[in-house]
Amino acid sequence: MKNTYAKPILSTAEESSLLKNATIVFDTNILLNFHKYSTSTFQNASDIVGKLKDRLFLPYQVGLEYYQKKSGIIKEQKELSDSLKKAIDKFFKGLNLHKGSDFYSIIEKYGKEIKEAITQKAEKIKSPKPEEITQFWESVYQGKISSAPKPEELIKLCDLIKKRYEFGIPPGFSDLAKKSNPYGDALIWFDILKYAKNNQKDIIFVSEDTKPDWVKDGNLRLELVEEFQTETHHKIKHYTFEAFLKKISRQQGSTLSPNTQKELKRVAENIKQIQEKYQDWWESSGIKNSIKAFDDKWYNPLKSIIEDNLQNYSLNPIQNALCGLNPLEKACPDLYKPLHRLIEPNISTLDELNKKL
Repeated sequence: MKNTYAKPILSTAEESSLLKNATIVFDTNILLNFHKYSTSTFQNASDIVGKLKDRLFLPYQVGLEYYQKKSGIIKEQKELSDSLKKAIDKFFKGLNLHKGSDFYSIIEKYGKEIKEAITQKAEKIKSPKPEEITQFWESVYQGKISSAPKPEELIKLCDLIKKRYEFGIPPGFSDLAKKSNPYGDALIWFDILKYAKNNQKDIIFVSEDTKPDWVKDGNLRLELVEEFQTETHHKIKHYTFEAFLKKISRQQGSTLSPNTQKELKRVAENIKQIQEKYQDWWESSGIKNSIKAFDDKWYNPLKSIIEDNLQNYSLNPIQNALCGLNPLEKACPDLYKPLHRLIEPNISTLDELNKKL
């Protein structure tokens, strides 16, 4: 049996070998999270990552998603203190206290003090300039990016990914309800497979995505490990960014400060909370079954129409097919409308998700 099935957990020697020699692939969330770090954490993390630049590989889809989403992350960080103060005002107003009451004056006092504390804290936090972060990623990935898939290749990949999702084959099936970029994770995975096979490389995949379509019991899903080993005859290991930096910094002889570790954990935990809440909502809402019923009735019979329209759509195929327009929306807009109420909105914070729920 041991020669038939892949091992999700590597031995100490195997893991050590990967940390020394494997090609390193960062997921989109790792690149974007650099815009959420303080200056000290950015400098600490970028110093460690910069020493690895000769071992990096950037799947085309990761870079595309980074450029598409970074402006929203930057705006969110700039407006964070104002958003918190508005939330405080909204909370106190929701108490509906009479202005003449003793409680009102107490609440008003504490409300002002909390908002002042938020302002003072925001002024003390030093953040790197957004362009500095982008320049860092562009410099370490120079000449290490895969090419964009051709339209005909993209059509075949979309068809294959859709079939994989129907059978619950990872990764990415948890993103099926997303209006924007539902196939992104699978495209990244195919790019990793292709690179590892063509270059005969082991892979370290670093991501904060711990949804069940990627990770189970803290490790990359066995199905993904088996597929990787079957296709490439090499090994793959998944890490969160904090876990990866801890291990790689020890190997480099670099220093990962306690403050950096604390901040990495905080940012990653926020992502995890969003993923868990979305997964609970996705499973309990009945959306998954509704979309499958819609596919059975409309999408499958109209498959040829969709593909014809997609082939004739002359703009950037990835942006149209995966990061904005559903092929069905372009081919048959009237039939696509019933799906609007089922599609997950763009969610960047836990508060936004809670509002939707």
